Amino acid sequence: MYILNTSLQREKVVGGIRFKMIKVSSRKMYGLKKLKIKNTEVIVSDRERILVDLIYFPQPVGGLIQAFDSINNFSQN
Repeated sequence: MYILNTSLQREKVVGGIRFKMIKVSSRKMYGLKKLKIKNTEVIVSDRERILVDLIYFPQPVGGLIQAFDSINNFSQN
């Protein structure tokens, strides 16, 4: 699981899940929306932001092939 943020660059395991925090500039914190999960508000990327991240961060989260696969999946839904 990757977390973009403006202050931390590290990895942490929580509940057996590895989280990798990637530090980015505040200019790259867009395309986010708030959701409520089990009475807790969380911030997640919208679909368009996910595609940008797949291309912009090819090593950790995808690359062009993964982005094209995601576009194909989005268009089928």
